[in-house]
Amino acid sequence: MWQDNNAVHQTVAIDPFNITNVFVNYTLKGSSQLQNTRIRFAINNLTDNHAITGVTPASVNSNLPAAGDIVQLMSGRSVSVSVTIGYSPR
Repeated sequence: MWQDNNAVHQTVAIDPFNITNVFVNYTLKGSSQLQNTRIRFAINNLTDNHAITGVTPASVNSNLPAAGDIVQLMSGRSVSVSVTIGYSPR
């Protein structure tokens, strides 16, 4: 992937990266009114990788790393739980 520096296209190379996410879903079964309710547990960025996803160069005249460059990093690990209610009245 390449990042522009506003004056020249494809100036700064961004190294490739991998991200690992894990999802576990459970659906309630049976004959209750809440059948088909789904519970989901998710972990995003399991390995807590903080790869560089973007760079805003400090200089438009050079593509060399500089002290004023602004670097965007991938978000750290996050965990979430969600419930989707499946309501089935009789």
